[in-house]
Amino acid sequence: MKHVIRDLFWSLASLFSQEKNAASILMYHSIGDNKAFFTVREEEFEKQLEYVQAHHFDVITLSTLLEKMRQNQSLAHTVVITFDDGYKDNYDVAFPLLKKYKMPATIFLTTDYIGSSMKLKGGMVLPMVSRQDIQEMTESGCIEFMPHTKSHVRYADDNLESFLQEVRESRKAVETLTGRPTPLFAYPAGKYDQTLVDRIKKEGFIGAVTVDEGLVYAQSDFFVLKRNAVDSTTSMTAFKGKVSSAVEWYERLKLWK
Repeated sequence: MKHVIRDLFWSLASLFSQEKNAASILMYHSIGDNKAFFTVREEEFEKQLEYVQAHHFDVITLSTLLEKMRQNQSLAHTVVITFDDGYKDNYDVAFPLLKKYKMPATIFLTTDYIGSSMKLKGGMVLPMVSRQDIQEMTESGCIEFMPHTKSHVRYADDNLESFLQEVRESRKAVETLTGRPTPLFAYPAGKYDQTLVDRIKKEGFIGAVTVDEGLVYAQSDFFVLKRNAVDSTTSMTAFKGKVSSAVEWYERLKLWK
């Protein structure tokens, strides 16, 4: 019943949708058949890519998006695909499909788990990408990698300095693995405040993404960029809304509800 109500809200939001000079950053985690809440089944992921391709969206990396924002270029009909953490299925499942549809993506790596596995809440354990996977994806020119801390620690007021040390070490690890600059960051679990934003700027990053939903405009704050989560509960009706201005109306409807 919850899914029916949710899709009804998305349908209502779509009635008000209109083309805007704004981009949608999609946030994925895992693509496969595991039972994690954030996992999108392979066939659903491919349907989503097919929709994006069929409707002629401009799919770009997060780095390219920031460059377009900096130059005040059009962001209309633009989608950015991002993945958090660096699960093995990003390489095994998502990567082949991204190549098939010729779409780039940005992956934020939790570097302590590279080549190992991560234990999720509830006890589920998922394998993570290897060094070889990362190097192959980097060399393909299809995928860019950015830091997401070492251990996926969540930021809090009392752990600022240790958190920033995790950021630095994660960034260094990604740059060593890829041989590429890593100027973008994803806040683990979307936890941030203005103090952290100011410090991330001082660390030399040029942008960071959150888990707050909505669209990104040329004038948006580079360090609190919104992303639209795609997970196991995301229907095609919802997905279509998340790559359009319907996502903004949906957020308003949720507040009204």
